[in-house]
Amino acid sequence: MGILGRIFGKEKEVKNPIVYDEPDTFPIEHELHIAQQYVFAMGGKENIISANLSDTRIIFEVVDDKKIDEIRTRRLGAKGLIKKPDGKLHLLIGQEAQLLESQIKEFLRSQNVSI
Repeated sequence: MGILGRIFGKEKEVKNPIVYDEPDTFPIEHELHIAQQYVFAMGGKENIISANLSDTRIIFEVVDDKKIDEIRTRRLGAKGLIKKPDGKLHLLIGQEAQLLESQIKEFLRSQNVSI
């Protein structure tokens, strides 16, 4: 039991908490799959032309790179985001890049609606 629980008696359990990054960004909803959250951080389904694996990074080709929420990608666990002169974005992920890339592609193919 936390300090507030000791002061006020009983702690209230919070289910599916939402963490607000900054006032001008979308909340990170914990019930969403991490791949979906990365898609939203990259501007949504309609902004992603392609996503391909390259070792420990995912290379995105996007419609509008101004829609990318780099702060959110970092908070989701990305180690960085590199904008290349050819317009592609390299999202540095690490060892879990292969799994994440396949989940992102699966979500992009799905009928789920982006925000």
